[in-house]
Amino acid sequence: MARCYHQRRDDAAVLVHLLGLEGLAPKDLSRSPVARAMVRDLQLRVRPAFRRKVDALANRLERA
Repeated sequence: MARCYHQRRDDAAVLVHLLGLEGLAPKDLSRSPVARAMVRDLQLRVRPAFRRKVDALANRLERA
């Protein structure tokens, strides 16, 4: 689902689905090149309201 929203550039929905996946399967998320690419894209274009959450997610993925 996150990938579909990513294609539609619905950044809030992408973030919600990635955070949900992180809660269900954090190792799968951290190993997914597609998910990592979506997080990088979010970092480039996300609204300031979501910036901290996206940056925190990116940091967790880097440490995993």
